[in-house]
Amino acid sequence: MCTPGDGGVAGKPIFNLTTRTGYISLPDGNTAFMWGYSHGFDAFQHPGPVLCVQAGDEVTVILHNTLPDPTSIVFPGQEDVLADGIASTPERSGGKVTSLSTTAAAGTGTVTYSFTATNPGTYLYESGTNPEKQVRMGLFGSLIVRPAGQTNQAYD
Repeated sequence: MCTPGDGGVAGKPIFNLTTRTGYISLPDGNTAFMWGYSHGFDAFQHPGPVLCVQAGDEVTVILHNTLPDPTSIVFPGQEDVLADGIASTPERSGGKVTSLSTTAAAGTGTVTYSFTATNPGTYLYESGTNPEKQVRMGLFGSLIVRPAGQTNQAYD
């Protein structure tokens, strides 16, 4: 089910994603503590919201970080992603890559990502910061790019 945008105009959807903590139920009856993205400022959601756009849309995703660690979002399969209006590039500290994308500071940070959705298909979005931890904790979701002019069709 597609998550509704949080504003914008036709061809320029805006999505607010907030990092949250929560618990998921496991098949054996136990629960597991997780991180996840929520729509807007809603409660924890796992997996993250499904973002549906059309090819050619200028997409804006605003990340609000409430976690105790810095975090970011990468959009594999999307080109020329901007973070706060400039090219989103890896961050480094002491010569080591600490994030694959521009981060939102721990606790209260915000980053605005934007890109033009080009090729129809189903894509992943996920944390680009410490992905071996943050993606496994639940910071991921899906991005569906539909052909231009189509609202109920996934591919040409």
